[in-house]
Amino acid sequence: MNNRIRFISRLFIKSEYFFFTVVIVVLFDLFFFKKISFDFRLIVEISLLFIYTVFYFLAFFNLLFKTYKEYDIKSEIISLEQQKNIYTTSFKFNEKLSLLYDSYEQIRGKGKYFYLLKTKQELAEYPDVENYFFIIVLLSVGQYSFDFYKPISLIFYFIFYFTFFCFCLRMLYWFTIESKEKISSFILAYIFVIYVLFGIGKKSIIRNYGNEIIGSYFEKAEYRTKYYVNIFPYNEGVNNYRLPADIHVYTETEESDTYEDRYGQEYTESYSTKYIVLEKVFRPDGNILEFNECNLTIGEQITCIDQYENEWVIELTDMKVN
Repeated sequence: MNNRIRFISRLFIKSEYFFFTVVIVVLFDLFFFKKISFDFRLIVEISLLFIYTVFYFLAFFNLLFKTYKEYDIKSEIISLEQQKNIYTTSFKFNEKLSLLYDSYEQIRGKGKYFYLLKTKQELAEYPDVENYFFIIVLLSVGQYSFDFYKPISLIFYFIFYFTFFCFCLRMLYWFTIESKEKISSFILAYIFVIYVLFGIGKKSIIRNYGNEIIGSYFEKAEYRTKYYVNIFPYNEGVNNYRLPADIHVYTETEESDTYEDRYGQEYTESYSTKYIVLEKVFRPDGNILEFNECNLTIGEQITCIDQYENEWVIELTDMKVN
C-alpha cells in the first residue's frame, strides 16, 4: 500500500460537470465546427486541440486514481473498523486502514481531496465505464484536431492512443491469464474496447500515412495514382498492350432501399462502394487516351470509350507504375 502513488490536492472536478462539458464540446465539434467561418477556424482548432488534450488527461487520471473526499475517507474508515475483527491479522488491511487515518488527518477541515492510485483488483472490480467511454469518444472525435499541427500534435495523439490501448491489453491479459476469477463479461467488454480502438487507430493511420496500393490494408480512402493496364481495340484480333494509366480511387457511402422489419419499423442501410476510375492511358507514341466513367476492377476486362469515341477493352493489372 505504501508504494502506491498518492497525493493531496485542492483541485477536484465533479464527474457530472466533466460529463456535460465533454458532451457539449464533442457535439459542437461534430455538428457546428464546419459552420464556423474560415477566419475563426484556426483559433477554434487550436482551442479544441488544447481542450481534447486536457480532457484526455482528466479521463485517464480518473480511470487510474480513486478520489477521496473527507466524508468518503471517514465512511471507509468506519466500514473497515467494523471488519477489523475479521481481517485483524491481514497486513494489507491494517496498512490500508493506517493510510486512511493518516490521509484523513491531513485533509480534515481543509477542503482538500486525497487521490490514491487504484490497484489491479480495484480497476477490475469497479470498472469506470464512464471514463472508458470518454477516452474512446475523445480519441475518435478529437483525432481530427490532432491532425492540425502535424507531426508534433500527431505524435502526442498516438502517445495517448497507444497508452490507453496498452492499458486495455494489460487489463485483458490480467482477466484472462493472471486473475483466478474469469469474469466473461469483463473479458468480452475489453475485447470490444480493443476492437473499437483498433478501428480508430487504423482510421487515423490511413488518413495520415495511408498508402496508394489497391487492396492494401492501409489503403487511403481516396487518391490518384498510376497503374499498368492491358488494353486493346474492341472486336479486333490484335495483341494487347500493357501501358501506364492514371486512375482515381475513391469510396462513396450509399444507401439501400428502405425496408420494414417484422415490427413495422422502417430502416435504410448504408454501405460503402469503392470505385477505381480510369482517367488516362499513355500510349508509346506520346498520345493520351482519355476516358470518362470507366470503372475498373483488377483482373477483369471492361469495355470503355475514349475521347474519340473508340471502344477499348481494358484490364487493370496489379502492377503499380514506379
